[in-house]
Amino acid sequence: MRALLMLLIALCTTRTALGSDWQQVSVDEDGYYFLDADSIQAVKGNSGMIQVWVKAMFEDSDKLKNPDGHPYELNKIVAQEIFDCTKSQYRMVQVISYDETDTIQDSNYSKDPMKNITPNSNDEDAYKVACNLWGQRKAG
Repeated sequence: MRALLMLLIALCTTRTALGSDWQQVSVDEDGYYFLDADSIQAVKGNSGMIQVWVKAMFEDSDKLKNPDGHPYELNKIVAQEIFDCTKSQYRMVQVISYDETDTIQDSNYSKDPMKNITPNSNDEDAYKVACNLWGQRKAG
């Protein structure tokens, strides 16, 4: 388990260092939410499911700067989300989140796939954008 944790943290660092195509997917009273279009990929063993990295930047983040001058939240991946793009309903399958101390919190929604999905939620917006981008990539 510890090896998996270290691998995920390494992947997180690598994705950030390599640069990405971050697209804003929604805005709410708390801040701005982005997904990395370059990170969208099929989940092995299930071509209908995709995984994507998601970030958030909050309104007061200008006060929190990293040494490189960028807002702290834009340099940190906050979640890897897995969506099922084969269903007619919005379905989040899993979210692996990172808190301020880089501790992974793993939420699996396979038993209750509609949990945490509400109309017009940020998750719904991210789902729509991610599944549409994945469909375009497969078609192109």
